[in-house]
Amino acid sequence: MAARDSSDCVRARALLIAAVLFISYAYFYEGGGWNQNSRFDLIRAIIEQRTLRIDAYHGNTEDKALYQGHYYSDKAPGLALLALPAVAAVRPILRMAGVNPVSPRGVVIISYFATLFGVSLPTALACACLFLIALRLGSAISGAAFAAFAVGLATPVWAWATLFWGHAL
Repeated sequence: MAARDSSDCVRARALLIAAVLFISYAYFYEGGGWNQNSRFDLIRAIIEQRTLRIDAYHGNTEDKALYQGHYYSDKAPGLALLALPAVAAVRPILRMAGVNPVSPRGVVIISYFATLFGVSLPTALACACLFLIALRLGSAISGAAFAAFAVGLATPVWAWATLFWGHAL
């Protein structure tokens, strides 16, 4: 029974680390840059127009590719695809709250949630995994926690976790 209590305690600490980091990442929102907009424009094109072409949104970014008269995001599509379910889920919630998802306010809110669930949450979970890996490799709990928080808060990972970039992933 002691081993189970110990593993439950370790899991609880890992979840606490993830929660603290996620909250710290969620507090900061860095939307509106060309890199982020290129990725977010791809999400909007997929959801709103069922296409990979960002023609309707290309004015939001200079990070784009022109091919055969159409604009495309010049970023790897993985992050946009990862955030797609969260964005698809937030849009009807906004409508129920009386916010038009394509209005400037709606776009900012959706972009924020894309960042939260596409970058911030996976980064916080990765730091929690680092904590667990450090423990498995023989670190003390305090050392493993220090490593997780150091990576999550004292490296560029913190900034990357607040931006809709693929860097933290």
